[in-house]
Amino acid sequence: MSRRKGELTSVELRRATASAIEFNILRARGIIGLRNPLLTATEGEAIIAHRFKGYEPHKGQPPCASHGQRIISQGTAPPLHQYQQTADRGRFFVHPGEEVYGGRADRRNSKTDETSW
Repeated sequence: MSRRKGELTSVELRRATASAIEFNILRARGIIGLRNPLLTATEGEAIIAHRFKGYEPHKGQPPCASHGQRIISQGTAPPLHQYQQTADRGRFFVHPGEEVYGGRADRRNSKTDETSW
């Protein structure tokens, strides 16, 4: 939560196996992408609710994403051999032979050092 510029405001033990944890996240983009990692960490038990509390002073920029996307530069369908050669590097958003346009994300990189924007 600290990477998202969040502040822990309260922790309450509800029962032996459940706690209520409240955070103030100061920007909407701090909430984006939070749901899936939180549900994974809590094995689907997390309940997420949010509301606008008010305006706060700027707390600084959040860090860049750790995984990037490979962007297609031309509006052509990538050939099959490109997929076969790079299949272990990430999850594909586009399938071989599919019509694409320039600027579309083609796959999500699986390693942090392969980030390209």
